[in-house]
Amino acid sequence: MTIIRSSSLIALLAAATTLACNEPMSCPTNPNLPTYPHTITISVLDSITGRPIADSAIGRFAWSESSDSLRHDPFFPDSLLITSGGAGTYAVAIVRPGYEQWLRSGIIVPATACGGYNMVAIGARLQPAP
Repeated sequence: MTIIRSSSLIALLAAATTLACNEPMSCPTNPNLPTYPHTITISVLDSITGRPIADSAIGRFAWSESSDSLRHDPFFPDSLLITSGGAGTYAVAIVRPGYEQWLRSGIIVPATACGGYNMVAIGARLQPAP
């Protein structure tokens, strides 16, 4: 049985970490890897019943220096609205007849090491209007 002193183990881990960080990064180039056509997926629900209500909801999003309309997901048009953009901080506004406006800011879409982004999924629970 070999006993490794903790100071030796720490030095070994530090050396391995330094070597790993100094190696060039290779980003995937496989065209078969999944890509995300949108940055934020928003599940729009009634806050009381929990049922999807995106069918007649509309909204906008702001990101960086631009803004655009939210779009219905072609695969789930009754439950999801989507944005397109890139990594950064977003603000989203959603309205639907019979419901109060839903606003959220500070939604962070993180960047990846290869210059892309990680998709973010959030829920928008709309309150019925009084």
